[in-house]
This record gives sequence, C-alpha cells and structure tokens, in this order.
Amino acid sequence: MKKIFLALAVLAAYFTFSGSDQVDLYASDVDASCSVVMFTTDWCGTCKVAKTYFKNQNYSYCEFDVEKNPLANLYYQELGTGGVPTILIGNRMTLGFYPDKIDEMMSELD
Repeated sequence: MKKIFLALAVLAAYFTFSGSDQVDLYASDVDASCSVVMFTTDWCGTCKVAKTYFKNQNYSYCEFDVEKNPLANLYYQELGTGGVPTILIGNRMTLGFYPDKIDEMMSELD
C-alpha cells in the first residue's frame, strides 16, 4: 500500500513541476479582459494567501469564485484540477500556490 502512495506522490510531483502546465484553455477565454485568472472559493485559506501575494507583487488578475459563478465553474471543471486556487496564466496553469512558478509564468506572459 505504501508503494502505491509513493508512486502517486511521484506522479503528482512530476506533473506539478514538469513542463506539462500548458492547457487548451486561455485566461482570455474565461474573460476577454484578463490574461490571468484565479479560480477560488471563499473558504480557501491558500486562495487568500495567493491573492495577497498577487496584490503585493502588483500582478493583475481576475478572480472567479467557482461556487458562486456557474460560468466560471464550467471553465474550472474543464481544467479538471479539482482544487483551488487554480491559476491560469495565459494558457499555463498551476494548482495551488507556488510563488516561484507563478513568478516564472508571469515573467513569460509579456
């Protein structure tokens, strides 16, 4: 059983940190005025940390609560992450809050 969990952890790390963060959906597909979209919920503490980080870094983004906005929830479901925050920068996605990865993706956005 431990081997299964270890294998799943290795796979999750591989997909999290490999170059496979490109998706078919662009942030501008969700909202034409946005190049960065953050899918959140009210109860998510990590979402609050991510929003504070974006504010402190002067990163512009559009926020969509997936529990309150049915259309945003459809886009969120299309990404298939199952967690928040899900951050879409251009057509690159990250699940969770990883400042270094966010900074890299933001610098490549321009």
